[in-house]
Amino acid sequence: MANRVKAQTAPAKMISAPAASMDDACQTALKRLRGLGDGEFAWVRLADPSQSDLAQLTQELGLHPLSVEDALHGQQRPKAERFGDMLAVALKTLRYAEEETAVETGDIMIFAGARSGLTVRHGPIDPCLEAARRLDADPDMLRLGPWAVLHAVLDVAVDAYSDAARKVRATLNGLEDEVFSTSRVDHTQSI
Repeated sequence: MANRVKAQTAPAKMISAPAASMDDACQTALKRLRGLGDGEFAWVRLADPSQSDLAQLTQELGLHPLSVEDALHGQQRPKAERFGDMLAVALKTLRYAEEETAVETGDIMIFAGARSGLTVRHGPIDPCLEAARRLDADPDMLRLGPWAVLHAVLDVAVDAYSDAARKVRATLNGLEDEVFSTSRVDHTQSI
């Protein structure tokens, strides 16, 4: 379960919080948050956290109880809300699963504050991996701190929307070609 929490301090690379349990991983993330140096920020990544997982970080990050509730339950409508110096953004994630010709969905809540970023995702889609890769490759962007995390995660998620739309369009065009071809094949199952 330790791989469900990641912590990053700028300009360092993404670091897995080595731990035997989720509680240990949260404690490791808290230690890193408390030990930030000047000009550093932390990015904590959670996947499908429990209430106790998130409760450990809530006070340290100064999260508003309503935004924590949204993050715990997921399935929020896309929105952005400011709570003090913390911005909370809820977003739907998606990807096109070609083998099933279906769009898979999930959601992510992104918190950006003065010296910390927190992402809480539900579902199998993790835009944070690509966002972290992009930030690691762009030190100038990383200097923007938690706002760079917000931008990178949103950018990856929106790119996935465009990619899924293109793949759905290609699948539908292929299906249309098959349905209106001169061959006499039953395409009911594909439709």
